[in-house]
Amino acid sequence: MSKSPEAFRTISEVSEWLDTPTYVLRFWESRFPQIKPVKRAGGRRYYRPDDMLLLGGIKKLLHFDERSIKYVRGLLKEHGVKHVQGLSPDLNTQVVSPPSKADADDTADIDKMVKSKPAAKKAPKVDVRVVKKGKVAQDDQKADDAKAKASASEEAAVADAKETDSQDAMEKAKATEAARVKAAKQAAAQKKAADEEAEEWDDLIPDGVKKAPYRIQAAAAYDTDTMAEIETLYYSLRMARNSMRRAKKQQEKRAS
Repeated sequence: MSKSPEAFRTISEVSEWLDTPTYVLRFWESRFPQIKPVKRAGGRRYYRPDDMLLLGGIKKLLHFDERSIKYVRGLLKEHGVKHVQGLSPDLNTQVVSPPSKADADDTADIDKMVKSKPAAKKAPKVDVRVVKKGKVAQDDQKADDAKAKASASEEAAVADAKETDSQDAMEKAKATEAARVKAAKQAAAQKKAADEEAEEWDDLIPDGVKKAPYRIQAAAAYDTDTMAEIETLYYSLRMARNSMRRAKKQQEKRAS
C-alpha cells in the first residue's frame, strides 16, 4: 500500500491487502463485534490500522490455521483483541490466501460416491433339465435317491448334534443377550453424545443459513445490497460446512 501507516483504508483496499472478498469482511464484522470500522455517510467503511490488524489475525486463524468461528470468538473473549492483532501479518505485506480445501473435499466426496455405486446385477442362472430315456434315466434316478438318503442322514445328524449341544446353545443365547444389552447401552450413550455434538454444531450455523429463502429468483430481480447478502450467505454455507467437517474429524479422532 502506498498510503502512510496511520491512514484509513477503504473496504476495497483492505480486501486487496488480505486477498479476501469484501462480502467476507462484512460477514466477519457481523460475527465479531470487536471489528468496528468508522462508518461515514452512505454506510461507507473506513478501517484504521488496528482494525486491519484485527482482520489480519482473524484471517490467519480462519484461513491459514483452519480454526472455527466459535474458536476465534473464544480466543478474543479469553485473550483480548491485542492477542489476535499480534497474529496478523504486517500491513505492508501483501497477503496471499491459501488454496481452499473445500473443493478438494467435494471432489473426494464425488469419487467416493462413484466407487460405492453398486455393480450391475448378473443374469439369473438358468437350470436346464434334459429328459433321458432307458437305462440312463434309471441310473439318474438311483443317483437322486442316494443323494436324498445322504441328505436325510445329514439332517438327522444335525438334529442329534443340536439336541446334544442344547446346553451350549442356551449359554450362547445368554451371552448373545448380554451382548445385545451392552450394545443397546453403547448405542444410547452414542446417541446422547451425538445430541450434544448436534447442539454444539448448531452454534456453527449462521442465522442467515437457517433463514435462507427456499426459492431463488432471477439475478435481475435483486439489487446490489441483496446480491451482497446472497454472497455472504454463500460464504456462510461454506464456512458452516467446513466447520462441521472439522468438528466431525475431531470427533472421529477422539473416538479412535
